[in-house]
Amino acid sequence: MTRPDRAGVRALVWIDALLISGWAGHVLFKGSNMRGRGFMDEEVEGAGGRANAGTSYDRTPYHMLLPATRAARRIELLADMASRASFDPEEIGREREVAIEEARLEAGNLRTFPPRRLNELAFEPCFH
Repeated sequence: MTRPDRAGVRALVWIDALLISGWAGHVLFKGSNMRGRGFMDEEVEGAGGRANAGTSYDRTPYHMLLPATRAARRIELLADMASRASFDPEEIGREREVAIEEARLEAGNLRTFPPRRLNELAFEPCFH
């Protein structure tokens, strides 16, 4: 049974970014032209919600789970994040190092090796 005081809304936006989706996954959380760094903590988590992103080879889905009473505001946040990311040079440099480390760790992941290798073989002509 759903309790009205516990109703929530999940909002989702996908960003397609071949080869840089992991990096984009970090940078877009760092602020926009309208909102500064930390806006996710203040506006989503401060309202009892959660925000996260998952990365695949060529896209990053961003999602928020939040109280239903705040749904419209959170959808605005996702739209702002996706369309007005600030790409601050300092944040880009910081997140570049994080993305490189994540790629290094992923390179040794035996579970994801077969699909990664298949992509390399299938799309190799595209990059040469």
